[in-house]
Amino acid sequence: MLGAARHREEALAGYQKSIAIAEKLAAADPGNALWQTDLVVSLYKVSTVGEAKEANLAKELDILRRLDAIAALSADQKSRIPTIEDELKNGKPG
Repeated sequence: MLGAARHREEALAGYQKSIAIAEKLAAADPGNALWQTDLVVSLYKVSTVGEAKEANLAKELDILRRLDAIAALSADQKSRIPTIEDELKNGKPG
């Protein structure tokens, strides 16, 4: 049990570092779809370990909607939008 908790904390620390980097890159170039989607992935990873799940999902959704509005998403990325909306609405895992 202790090992699992330690791994969760290590994973969370790594994900938080990746968010910090991704946020800087995304802020530096809001039109760069790759950097924006990298941030989405980082937010998702943090939410998988239970850290600020609802807030991170809301940030993901905002970024994906902005990118969708400028047709900058792949079909797979675009399919994540209704999944996040459903999870936020119903609290179901995505």
